[in-house]
Parts: sequence; structure tokens; C-alpha cells
Amino acid sequence: MIEFGLASFIFLTVAIDSLALTAKSVDSTRRFAGAYVLAHALTYITRLSLFFVLPIIGLILDGAIPIKLELFLTILAILFLFHSILFAFMYGSLRESFAPLIYLYAYNLPKFAFALMWSIWRRASMNFIGVERIKVIYAISHLILSLQFPVVLIIGLNYAEIRAGLMGSLSAYTGLFSIYFLFFVERQIPNLSIERRHSYIKKLIFSKCCSTLFAALVLLILASSNVMDWHAP
Repeated sequence: MIEFGLASFIFLTVAIDSLALTAKSVDSTRRFAGAYVLAHALTYITRLSLFFVLPIIGLILDGAIPIKLELFLTILAILFLFHSILFAFMYGSLRESFAPLIYLYAYNLPKFAFALMWSIWRRASMNFIGVERIKVIYAISHLILSLQFPVVLIIGLNYAEIRAGLMGSLSAYTGLFSIYFLFFVERQIPNLSIERRHSYIKKLIFSKCCSTLFAALVLLILASSNVMDWHAP
């Protein structure tokens, strides 16, 4: 099912990026450099998932692969809701599990992969995240990032003459978001104490959960509005 496959790749991109951010909040000073290496390794996995997302979208826009757009939007919305719930309730537990995972990543990659999956499966902390304030710009930026692929599909299927420009805009926005995150958001992390780093990243994770929750609601609204009926003649 192409709808489920495309939605899964987009979801994995968002979820693995959240794991990478969580790794940077690890309660350690000796292994902080290792945490950053692990976080960047996870980030590059998200780039790998884009290698599948972009060609699939291109083939769909070219008419080579048929898609039920309402079904795709519904599946992606459900996966985004799952992301919000997962990281809102499990952030603290996942953060604690990353200290031994950093060691495994450096010395035994297969065990690291198994331990990471096992940790996500079994750790379920019911302590909801308390946040002093939401990182508004980060949340809005991630909301746009979460919705860009569905929006490109909807517009591209209705207006063939601007498909190439839309595909180029994906790379442009992703690049701008990466610059913003590295130079304005992440730049502060290495200079923070362990507790302040934990608090800062917890706010970022909560902001991202809010953005994916809102994105899920937008997708459900679009799915229920019969977006394929918008198709231009």
C-alpha cells in the first residue's frame, strides 16, 4: 500500500529526528561528545528516509504511481498523533536510556540497534512533561516541515504546471530549517549545564509534539474535505 509506505517514511523522518534531539539531553558530561555523534548519526538516517520520500512523491505527481490522497492524509495524521503521544509521555524514560546506548553505539552497533528498539518498546513513563513556555518559532517551523509533503502532493496533483517549483521548495525550506536549528536553537546546548540542557531540550521536544499534534488535526480536516475533488481540469 503506497499510502501507508509514504506516510511511514515521513513519520520515521520526524520520529528519528526527535530521538536525535533526545540523545543530546543525556545526563552526562564525559559522554556528551558521544551523545552528539550518536545524535548526528540518527539525523543522517532521516536524510536516508528522504531518499525514498522525494522519489515516491515525484512518481505520484508524474502519474506513475496512483494514490488515494485522503487515505494517505488519514494514515499520516494517525502516525503524527502517535508521535505526539509517544514523546510527550516517554521523553523522560527515553532520556535515561540513552546513557548506556551511547556506549553501545561506540562499540557494538547491532546491540545498539536492538537496545534502542527494546528501550522504546518497554519504557513508558506516565510523567507528563511540564514546560515553562513553548518554543513558538521552533514549533511553527516544525509544523511547516511536517506538512510540506502532504501540501506538495495536494497542490502538485491539482496544478501540474508548478510541480517542479514545489519540489524545489522542499529542499529550500529543509535547508533553511537546518540553518535555523543549528545556528539559533542547537548552538546554545553545549554551553548549558546538565539540568538546564535537560530543561531546554524538554521544551523543544514538547514544542515538536505540539506541532505534530496540530499537523495531525490539519491532515484529518484535509482528508475529510475530499481534497481530490479540488483537482483542476
